[in-house]
Amino acid sequence: MRNAYFTRLFGTSDFGGSLSGGLLGLLVSPNRGLFVFSPVVAFAFWGGVRAWSPTPARAQPAQRLARFAGIGFIVVLLVYSKYLVWWAGDAFGPRYLTDVMPLLAVMLAFGLAELGWGEPDGAPTPSVRRLFAALLAYSVFIQTVGALCWPSTWNRGYPPPHERLWDWKRTEIATCLREGPRLDPVVRRILRTLRIDVPDRSADQAATPSS
Repeated sequence: MRNAYFTRLFGTSDFGGSLSGGLLGLLVSPNRGLFVFSPVVAFAFWGGVRAWSPTPARAQPAQRLARFAGIGFIVVLLVYSKYLVWWAGDAFGPRYLTDVMPLLAVMLAFGLAELGWGEPDGAPTPSVRRLFAALLAYSVFIQTVGALCWPSTWNRGYPPPHERLWDWKRTEIATCLREGPRLDPVVRRILRTLRIDVPDRSADQAATPSS
């Protein structure tokens, strides 16, 4: 019998999904959430909110740019939140939001400026600086894990990946870390010419179901 989810998937509009479910999934789900894979964007969200603070004179160009960036990001976020397959199939993190990361970068830059970053008389407190450094380091680390260790066996086995998007005990990040790097075939050949043998994960991935 066909899976009930795919019965609904092929029997409705592509944008017939739950807006709230997709929105939460794209932001905080353990296997696709933006704040899980790149928590440093919390500072970008703060900058986007600050961009709408009232100003005594006309908004400065940087503030107007941050406002437009925020509007663009929200539009894309809401559109994909309504999409039935908001998790973007086999991917590492919120793939559908990749194209709007430059907009978040604009909001992040404005947010850091609002915190006084780079201003000798208005630097953020040490706790804020440490929090930003920790979130940035974690975000870079997670993206490095995706670059080196994805794909993993998390995308295989039963139940299907779309039924495990909210499983905090069985995350794709943890699976990638456990299974280790997956080197590109070209890199592997180069290492072998240097007589450095690295185990081939591709065969294991094809044969081993996710756990």
